[in-house]
Amino acid sequence: MTIATRLPMVLLGVVIVLLIPAPFTSMSSELNDLYEDFLGPVIVVVTLACILIGSVMGAAVMMGWRAGIIGVVFSGSITAAGVGALTDEPIWTNIGIAGFAVSCAGYYFIGELSGYLPVKTREAYGGVAMIPGGIIMGVVGIAMGNQTLVLFGFGAAGAALGVTLARLWRRRRARAAVADA
Repeated sequence: MTIATRLPMVLLGVVIVLLIPAPFTSMSSELNDLYEDFLGPVIVVVTLACILIGSVMGAAVMMGWRAGIIGVVFSGSITAAGVGALTDEPIWTNIGIAGFAVSCAGYYFIGELSGYLPVKTREAYGGVAMIPGGIIMGVVGIAMGNQTLVLFGFGAAGAALGVTLARLWRRRRARAAVADA
């Protein structure tokens, strides 16, 4: 557990060191070629590895190793959105946004169940009205062509859905416990 929680910081340090000479690529064609052919992909892969390890460990700390799949979905959504941005294919961007909304729902679900969700966050995203509100915000973002609004809208709807489902789960288990007693 200690290695897994510290490994992303080590990898992020490697990325930062690799990025130090990046501003000078316009002065040197050899350095530019090195970044385009080798260092650029290495930086992207190492950064995605940091996100994957950090997101899986965050879910595992809150709810155990089985919850790590939420971190995999989150990392996959970032990867899909990046592929969509590079290839200009909207299907990848949409998959990334959908994965982000699902991972928001998952993180807030396990955060509420495990008690790691802060009270102010629970109050902000805990209302059932936030679900249609977030969906409306996402649809408006689609209509306007504003990807940031789409992400915030569907992410907020996912977060509210996660909190709402966790509350329903907790109530159902409480009723079952009373019925068994």
